[in-house]
Amino acid sequence: MSPDIVIYSHTLEHILDPIDELIKLKSICGSNTCLYIELPGVKYLTHSYEINFLKSLQNAHTYYFTLTTLKNVLRKSGWDFVCGNEVIYSIFKPSSNKEVNYERDYDDVLSFLRKIESYRFLPTPYNVKRLTMSAMIIFLKRVGLYNTAKVMYHKFKP
Repeated sequence: MSPDIVIYSHTLEHILDPIDELIKLKSICGSNTCLYIELPGVKYLTHSYEINFLKSLQNAHTYYFTLTTLKNVLRKSGWDFVCGNEVIYSIFKPSSNKEVNYERDYDDVLSFLRKIESYRFLPTPYNVKRLTMSAMIIFLKRVGLYNTAKVMYHKFKP
């Protein structure tokens, strides 16, 4: 008996060999099995990690995907794309097609990452707060009030 649905929620980006994993998974699935994959999409960084790609990098993630690169991995593993978006929320079905056509989105991803890199230096609410706090700490240290302000902050902090 094969499963009706298999859910990989924030899992596939941690697997060392996702193609091998997905080929093994397909071998136990039926032709009507749905594979749901959810993971942090590279092109969705404008909504997370304070629009900073470097903050999204972590040693637990062995791969970073766009919807296009995820579809390429699944195609190579014998799965057909049903639907999905760049967040990434996606659904795949087992494929009987042996032909694999890959899509390329390198230039698009590189352009996107360059664009969001420039956001780090714009006066966003986060950047203004960070720069204001840094300037205030420097000022308090120079006038000798840093330790007093720190004690008062922790004493009256809500």
